[in-house]
Amino acid sequence: MPCNFFLSTSFIGSITPLWWNELEMIFLHFSKLPGKLLLEINGEGYCDIFDKSELTEKQHLQHADLKWYEHPTTNRYKIFLEIWGLRRILKKNEIESQINTIREWAGGKNFTYSWLPMKGH
Repeated sequence: MPCNFFLSTSFIGSITPLWWNELEMIFLHFSKLPGKLLLEINGEGYCDIFDKSELTEKQHLQHADLKWYEHPTTNRYKIFLEIWGLRRILKKNEIESQINTIREWAGGKNFTYSWLPMKGH
């Protein structure tokens, strides 16, 4: 059975997650998020207001089974897709800056990830 593997070589040997995985974890899996997110993307302001209530079990299950091509079923997923779409056109250093802003907004600088770093040979 043929298959393809895509490796982002700049991440080999690093414990840094891919930015889109970190966005997913923060927006779709954190139980609670602060109320207002303010970002500047390509010189334009971006703001979203989050419901401060915790994710329900139903929402956690919805987020675990999402497909990128499906219509967003929750407000968090809609916002995640908007930010993902805006950020994928940025340069690497701009993306890192945005991720740092989002990470701090979400309540921390260092998160625990469930994957191991890739090792180069």
